[in-house]
Amino acid sequence: METAGTHSENSGQNSGTTEQRGPGMVDAGIAIVFSNLKRAVVGLFEEYKLPGELWGYFKKRTNLDENIERFIGKLRSSSKQFKTDSRLLSDVFQLNEPTNTHFVLGNAHPNYDKSDVHPAHNESMQPFREYMRSQQIPAAQANDLIFAADMLDLDDTAKLSRFLAKNLVVFGSPISNHLPRLLFDYAESEASPGTFPLSLRSSSGSPFDLRFEFILDQETILADFPIDQRYTITRNGSKILNWGILDNDQAKRSQKRYVVPCVSGSIVEIDYLLLTSTPNVFSGGTTRILNIAGCHGMGTAATELLFNDNKVMRNIAEQTKNFGAWQCLIPIKKSSDSFLPGHIQFDGIRYGRCELKKTSMLRNTQSNVKKYVSMLTNRKNDSKPV
Repeated sequence: METAGTHSENSGQNSGTTEQRGPGMVDAGIAIVFSNLKRAVVGLFEEYKLPGELWGYFKKRTNLDENIERFIGKLRSSSKQFKTDSRLLSDVFQLNEPTNTHFVLGNAHPNYDKSDVHPAHNESMQPFREYMRSQQIPAAQANDLIFAADMLDLDDTAKLSRFLAKNLVVFGSPISNHLPRLLFDYAESEASPGTFPLSLRSSSGSPFDLRFEFILDQETILADFPIDQRYTITRNGSKILNWGILDNDQAKRSQKRYVVPCVSGSIVEIDYLLLTSTPNVFSGGTTRILNIAGCHGMGTAATELLFNDNKVMRNIAEQTKNFGAWQCLIPIKKSSDSFLPGHIQFDGIRYGRCELKKTSMLRNTQSNVKKYVSMLTNRKNDSKPV
């Protein structure tokens, strides 16, 4: 395990943050459109004399404010060109041959319907779509590279094996995507009654010795996280664990071992985006897997910030160029005027080398495919509400 310090070009600076903004006229126009949209919806409720509490229920069930802000973010991103050098993007995000890369979005998060991809995964995917468009890859061909778990043919293992043997960009933590659960060996643990139903624990069966590991189990969070940072509230009112990250290098030095997102009720003020790049266990290591995962949705959705920050991407490429497998932990502060990702805290970026500790997992490619199929089959057959 190895730690690489932050890039020297940041020394002496008081702040390494830059907030990404869309053009003011675009923001103003979007605000007017959606203000009128909300007014129209409210008008319908008033015209038909529907009770006020039904309006509150409607907002809660449809996540109206959240979805509007997400859409505004997408329109903002479409109004500007990416600022990061395309060579850096291809190197860090393993896109040297974009058509040889598959993108795997997750639908495992228990707070969403089994047929729904986590919305943060779609947001994180959007810059990759823009990148492929810039490389003159037709939209239809690009769409053929993007998959969610319920789109995979689990009965055709030969086809699935060929799919998984490509370079994979995998969105989401083990909470929201089954593939990281397999790769980093997480399984469901018991949760106390009345709390969020999903608690995952790693059994250290991952083939890689990681610097950073997600802390997703209730027992550790309740025992070791600050009292006011153990839970957060989703936009639809569900109480969930405030999932965090273990820094194994810090733990070995008896220093602060947990990296905990800063939450205030339903607002995630600071989240963390963890990039993990490893040899692909489905191809015997001839291709790669890149996992893009936040502790919460805001961290996962912060990919666009990387596509627009040449300094950060150059630093990632420089710090990890000699690592066969690596991780990069990036603090993400929310935007000042919404719950969306606002800027990267450059001074807080950490790096680590991942060491391969189980070469057998790279050899047993078909066994890995079968484990993944089993996970997805159980998910599809699970009749319990999510």
